[in-house]
Amino acid sequence: MFAVITKGRETQVKEFNITVESYADNTELEEAIAAAQALADDETKVAGDKPGQYDSAKHQALIDEIAAAQIICNNPDATQAEVNNAIDALEQKMTAYEGSKKPNYGDVFGTGSDPEDKDTMAVLHDIVGLKKLKNDEIIRADVNGDEEINVQDGVLIARFVSGKIDKFPVEN
Repeated sequence: MFAVITKGRETQVKEFNITVESYADNTELEEAIAAAQALADDETKVAGDKPGQYDSAKHQALIDEIAAAQIICNNPDATQAEVNNAIDALEQKMTAYEGSKKPNYGDVFGTGSDPEDKDTMAVLHDIVGLKKLKNDEIIRADVNGDEEINVQDGVLIARFVSGKIDKFPVEN
């Protein structure tokens, strides 16, 4: 750049350079990392392969993404685009993990307990139209995995309650 400097009748042209340094704002990334770590460490969200647990692979993916985001956050040369991408990736992994809870099949009302007689009755009431199940209840009630609620589901839940079976076909 050039500057024109005038002193009295004398004019000079001076050349100079300006260096502007830009730093990425890590504030949102730090908050996203803290939220993701809290989710990963949440003892009420157990990762595993059993009903009512969260997908282990998605839990590990979240932990890996936290580590990757921490590297970006600690890098003083990281660009704002890298920071923003790390935030987006963390949010995607958090959403995937939160949505990975395996249904506790047969526990129609989602109480966290093993299926009971009331769960069998809820399926039968749905079938005859007395009381329709809600979406999440339908998922837990479809114990034969045919994507509809029918008498087979009611019979299977009753067999589980009576101890004749210890697992539903949908869990195979």
